[in-house]
Amino acid sequence: MVLILGEIKMKKIIFVTGNKHKLEIAQSILGLYDINVENVILENVDEIQDTNIENIASKSALQASRMINQPVIKSDVGFEIDALNGFPGAFGKYVFEQLGTEGILKLLEDKTNRHG
Repeated sequence: MVLILGEIKMKKIIFVTGNKHKLEIAQSILGLYDINVENVILENVDEIQDTNIENIASKSALQASRMINQPVIKSDVGFEIDALNGFPGAFGKYVFEQLGTEGILKLLEDKTNRHG
């Protein structure tokens, strides 16, 4: 979206997140390209349960876009460990809350490939 104010063109994007760190990162990166990042927090956006991180982000971005009737971006992340066949993937936050770092390391005790 481009807003034209007199002779000045301002690019703006709406970022749907309640995570202030994600917002700060988006603002610092997109600010380099003169893109203003406007934050919208929507409490009632569904986050589907899926193993595919792109599906999770795209479904909730589409729902958020429909809710505010504007294009939006949404970011989601995952953490995949090769030795655990991609686990925990999209469920990283939940797994870390339940097992913690020590629990994850315990799962990797007998593994030689610990790449993520």
